[in-house]
Amino acid sequence: MRARVWAFGILMFCVFGRQAGADVIEAQDITIIRAVRPPEAASAAEISSEEIEDIPTQMDSADILRTVPGLQIAQHEGGGKANEYMLRGFYADHGTDIAFSADGLPLNLVSHAHGQGYTDLHMIIPETVESVDVKKGPYDPQQGDLATAGSVDLKFFDKLPENLIDLTAGSYDTGRVAAGVNLPGILSRSYLVVDDYYTNGYVQNNEDYKRLNLFWKGSEDLSPSSKITFLGTSLSSSWNASGLIPARAVDEGLISQFGSMDPSQGGSTERHNLSATYDNDIDNQQHVEVQAYYTRYILQLFSNFTFFLDNPVEGDGIEQDDNRQMFGGHAQYSYKVPVAAGDWTSTLGFESRNDAVLADLWNQEDRVRISSVSISDIWEQSVGVYDKEEIPITSRLRFMGGLRYDRARFEADGNTATDGILSPKASLIFAASPDVDLFTNYGRGFHSNDARTVSTDPGSGLIRAQGVEAGVRARALENQLTTSLVFWGMDLDSELTLDQDTGGTEPSGPSRRAGIENEWTYAITSWLHSDLDLDFSQAKYRDTGGAVPLAVNQYITGGLTATRVSGWLGSLRFRDVGSKWGDDARTIPMQAYCVFDALVGYRRGHWGYQLAVDNIANTAWRDGQEVFTSRLPGESAPVQDVEFTPGNPRTFLGSVKYYF
Repeated sequence: MRARVWAFGILMFCVFGRQAGADVIEAQDITIIRAVRPPEAASAAEISSEEIEDIPTQMDSADILRTVPGLQIAQHEGGGKANEYMLRGFYADHGTDIAFSADGLPLNLVSHAHGQGYTDLHMIIPETVESVDVKKGPYDPQQGDLATAGSVDLKFFDKLPENLIDLTAGSYDTGRVAAGVNLPGILSRSYLVVDDYYTNGYVQNNEDYKRLNLFWKGSEDLSPSSKITFLGTSLSSSWNASGLIPARAVDEGLISQFGSMDPSQGGSTERHNLSATYDNDIDNQQHVEVQAYYTRYILQLFSNFTFFLDNPVEGDGIEQDDNRQMFGGHAQYSYKVPVAAGDWTSTLGFESRNDAVLADLWNQEDRVRISSVSISDIWEQSVGVYDKEEIPITSRLRFMGGLRYDRARFEADGNTATDGILSPKASLIFAASPDVDLFTNYGRGFHSNDARTVSTDPGSGLIRAQGVEAGVRARALENQLTTSLVFWGMDLDSELTLDQDTGGTEPSGPSRRAGIENEWTYAITSWLHSDLDLDFSQAKYRDTGGAVPLAVNQYITGGLTATRVSGWLGSLRFRDVGSKWGDDARTIPMQAYCVFDALVGYRRGHWGYQLAVDNIANTAWRDGQEVFTSRLPGESAPVQDVEFTPGNPRTFLGSVKYYF
């Protein structure tokens, strides 16, 4: 591990460790109060920091989303490349149809060199996350671009619950040191977290994956009801990757499941974010929030999906570069009016975003450029306005809905186009009894297309999605048992699918999806809890009836969690992913899998210990799976085949934590 971060951890212990158990006078926290309301849809969920802490592994930042019902996370090619995300029958690649944000900062990157909506969550440090707010479907007027399948909003702590140092080591030369401290005397409250990570990975081609994250958040109280919050984060990483592996290469013994057809793949990336948010409860009825943000981002990615299909001599390696600056913000005003059944809340909002991108595509061999395919200068601007109304019609019936309008301007390589879209939303929530809530939801949303496509095809910029769902949430046995059942459907005017020539995404035909979701949680005892989440869906093209490739039809997760008893905690969890079609003709099935993970931990006083075992049964499984037409050495003709990233074998991770 890198000496500078170990030194930081020791320094933080020396400077702040003596404060453990001491009387420390701090500025009084100012809390902006929000009324806790029931969810707006039966499918909505909020994941707490306690639930995140009980996840068996957190070495990949995206692990914190493993508890999100129905959301599948897959590693794609290895190393520090962004994960793939699947939700509600959407193979959302790296973020095409799921909107990710953190403390109001957009995480998806539009018109990205590797694919629309690219979202790299490696900038997230798990210890900084207070909660994860999940909304499925396009039913909330505050949801904008890419929030078709749903949205995921991470909330960071205003102040760390405890200072900490975390030392972790495990299989495959994996190590991590993280240190987080509250900083008394700097603003009303602030804290700093450093996270340094390294692994060689479980593949034969050592990943040499280095990742460094820096995080600072602070807020200053301007009055008893207002504050300004500042956020700064920095990610830098580099890695080698084995890339996708052709199934036939493994079957024929050319390479092992953990081998590579092109070990020169990999990349490096940086992302640096700044944000400032003003928050003011003007009085008991009015609230104002204004945010501005800036992001600097760089990616250099080396891949090879088709090997020797187009260039039998030098190979088909490509280099994708994304160099961007992003800036924008939002303003929101809420006003409550007392009515007979409660408070009628109106929220007016404005959003603006600007992306200046230089996106390059090169042919390369062993990371040496051969020729330029494209160099694109992109300028993309978008604005959105919305009105959200939350109306208590009676003591048992609520309405939530409103209207949203978005407009975007796309400029690429000297071509310019604009597009706009209106999105109405409406939901009814009925309390059938103190323990049963019924929900009906309707909404239109959209995803944007890449500016390089839109600038030459006006009118294709903002693609409409229309969704409906009906569901029920129920509680029984004095709230020991909770369950929800949801039926949903969605039409999308144009899919975003993989383009094997560019390694990115491209528009395709209109689609239709429908599904059923069923969640269960049961408190077996005061300290032992169980949960089960079942998600089934179908996705097909409306014009041809063919399957939407890579759309997951079945995803089941669940487990047992033991909360802290005499200092002990533990969890045993599984995820079961059903088969899916790799092509629209339904001729290429993708492998299903089921994997079990476990965690046991103990805390006494200032010290905490954890052991996580990922893939307990050492199951051979495929994580990211796609279909490509490629040619291997010695093949006389192209072959269409499944290419995959192998899932990890049994993996051990042990950590020692000191809290102060």
